Amino acid sequence: MTMFACARHRCRPVVLLASCLCLSGFFAGLAQAEGRLRILDCQITRHCDGAGQCTAGGESVVFQMAPQHLDEGGAGSYQLSYGAPGQGEVKLPMTATSYAGPFMWSMAEERDTLLASSESLFLWHQLRLTPTPQATVSFLSCTLRQ
Repeated sequence: MTMFACARHRCRPVVLLASCLCLSGFFAGLAQAEGRLRILDCQITRHCDGAGQCTAGGESVVFQMAPQHLDEGGAGSYQLSYGAPGQGEVKLPMTATSYAGPFMWSMAEERDTLLASSESLFLWHQLRLTPTPQATVSFLSCTLRQ
């Protein structure tokens, strides 16, 4: 968000600056990983349903992102593998709008999005397109490995 866009939305410049400084390390790490496999080791700290009811997490999940075709800003396609350590992996294509995401993939009737909210915190939105659609947002604490 630019300073002008922030002014239109009544953001505080201090919040904008703090957000930029906090995410700069994460984005730098992602940019340095250009063309290389990136691995996010994550702990799920909380699950929330579409109504905002939350429960504690505790599970681990590992995301492996192998770049396939990217532009200079990191937008493009990846091969994604993810799953709980030692329990098999899901492998499928994923797209991103930049090195920092959001990262999006689909599997059968499920649509997933992984969003960075800080250098080590992510949101994982899972939408199941069943006759009665259901959504879950999981809060993740992650470490980037390269």
